[in-house]
Amino acid sequence: MSAFEDAVIQRIRSLEREVERLQKWERPVIITDHGDLTGLADDDHTQYLNNTRHDTTGRHTLGTVVPHDDHGSLSGLTDDDHTQYTKHPASSTDNAIARWDGTGGRTLQNSSVAIDDNGKLSGDGLDGWCYDTDTWTYVSATSFKITGKNVRYRFPKGTKIKLVQTSTKYFYVVATAYSTDTTITITGGSDYTLASATISGQAYSYAAAPQGFPQWFNYTPTFTGFSTVPTGIHKFSVIGSTCFANIRETSGTSNSTAFAISAPITPLEVTYFPIRLMDSDAWGNNPGLARINTTGVIDIYKDLSASETTNSGSKYAQFMCFYEF
Repeated sequence: MSAFEDAVIQRIRSLEREVERLQKWERPVIITDHGDLTGLADDDHTQYLNNTRHDTTGRHTLGTVVPHDDHGSLSGLTDDDHTQYTKHPASSTDNAIARWDGTGGRTLQNSSVAIDDNGKLSGDGLDGWCYDTDTWTYVSATSFKITGKNVRYRFPKGTKIKLVQTSTKYFYVVATAYSTDTTITITGGSDYTLASATISGQAYSYAAAPQGFPQWFNYTPTFTGFSTVPTGIHKFSVIGSTCFANIRETSGTSNSTAFAISAPITPLEVTYFPIRLMDSDAWGNNPGLARINTTGVIDIYKDLSASETTNSGSKYAQFMCFYEF
């Protein structure tokens, strides 16, 4: 057999095998569902999250899955069910000292008192005043009360008082008493009187010079022995239970041998002071005498022997004194 014949035979055999292969060929099946794969179900890949295994909260109604957007959405709880925790205000001032809000022991509030980064205090609470949370109720032009409790200890003689009745008013405490209510007697001289109105901004102080306090008060005395009463300065100041009076008169016309002037605060005991006295249009060569009585009256005499003044002419006195009340 020639080589050509052998090549032809090999080619024919090759074509026969190709025909046999083509006769056996089938069109491939296209699978569109995972479950159609042989040996697999729709959820055979359990290593992955799906809807049932809660892969995202977006696939579920809020509250049906563990993640929640709000604490109050938890079953049986509100936003404030953790009563063991302290609540803070919505905002605060930098460096402000936190303080309790109410009596519940849970809620904090802001403060006007601050400690800066260098440890220095500042704020309204350092103005020398103790702001009282008790209600002060008007009793008279010279007294107020705190109802139903004994707080006499808080208001010793000489305590400085600040309160608001339209405007800010200042006083000294001169006496305190308790019987069902605590009643505090005060004086603001002729500069301040208590009105029959609501009291707010109430505060007291033991400091020597709390902010705003005037220290000296004017007062308008009553006189005996004059057709024209003396004019000039009539002032007083208080330190503790000691009253200091500054009397510096500049005129006055006598019509009696008596000369009496009311004291700014009633003394505890009789006290005597030498004074400068104008009597019958002339200054005396010797000092006059002021006797401060426990009745609240200061008797004036033209000498230390307690001689009475003249019943005519110009008459007035100038002196400073102090006494216990």
